[in-house]
Amino acid sequence: MDGPSTNWVVFNLLCSDCSENELHVLSNLGSCGMHVVHGAFQTGIKASDWSLEKVMKAMWRLFHDSPTRRDVYIRLNLSELFPLRFCPTRWVEDEDVSSRAIVTWPFVVNVIRHFQSLCPSKRPQKNTSFDTLVLHHTDSLMLIKFQFFRDIAYLLNVHLKQFQTDNPMIPFISDTLEKVMCDG
Repeated sequence: MDGPSTNWVVFNLLCSDCSENELHVLSNLGSCGMHVVHGAFQTGIKASDWSLEKVMKAMWRLFHDSPTRRDVYIRLNLSELFPLRFCPTRWVEDEDVSSRAIVTWPFVVNVIRHFQSLCPSKRPQKNTSFDTLVLHHTDSLMLIKFQFFRDIAYLLNVHLKQFQTDNPMIPFISDTLEKVMCDG
């Protein structure tokens, strides 16, 4: 259809027509269950105050458009495996980003420590990504926080992929949601 507003108008018209003709009213499944899952995951992660979104964005940005910093990263870590870009709208699909963050976090910390060992004029200047990473690089629980993010995203991704189809899956959604809520 044309979008959430149009969908709601059509749904309300159908419901009123059903009730006028004494037919069964349609079940309200919401505008888009997938967006709700992404939004709920985002809300939960932000409520933790772990700043995972900022840290994962900063990890990618610090090296993305800077060949010099990329060179320092490769030279210090003997690795060309860089952080991935964080998508701020599809949080559940950032499972791969958090998996890569787990692997590259120690490398990023090495680079931050290297820059901090230099005189202030040789450090990245007026760079919010660098400042964010300096603020968080001493967090001894950061790898566990990335793993928590990844594990929850994985759990939700399994179920989202099951319902991203043209097949009529709605009859099975209540059982699946119950399983996610109860079994984890």
